[in-house]
Amino acid sequence: MLLYRELYSISTDTALEAFRTRLIDRFGPVPAEGEALLRIVPLRRLGRKAGAQRMTLGKSRMTLYFVGDTDSPFYGSETFGRIIDYATRNYRRCRLDERKGKRLMTVTGVNSVEQALQTMQVMLGVES
Repeated sequence: MLLYRELYSISTDTALEAFRTRLIDRFGPVPAEGEALLRIVPLRRLGRKAGAQRMTLGKSRMTLYFVGDTDSPFYGSETFGRIIDYATRNYRRCRLDERKGKRLMTVTGVNSVEQALQTMQVMLGVES
């Protein structure tokens, strides 16, 4: 549990690499499932950068849940403009919706943490 808590608190790539090194020193090579878990750290960071209060992955899709306040400055931001641009350019994969007062975007064809990370990088125009 301590390792999960530490992983959850990591906020930089440098700290993530140090964590990975300590795991390898302590337990040996990190299995694929562990690597996927480690990739969630930068994915979560990009989700926050995208204004998502929550993000889910499953059933070949990624869903971003945005701030519920429709008057939020977020909806006039450059970041939200990039998200809308991405959704427009990828209209067959993206669906914008509102459920119970929450705005969200679902992107289909996202089958792994790595694909989710790549999708977020393209969406936000950031390098890997």
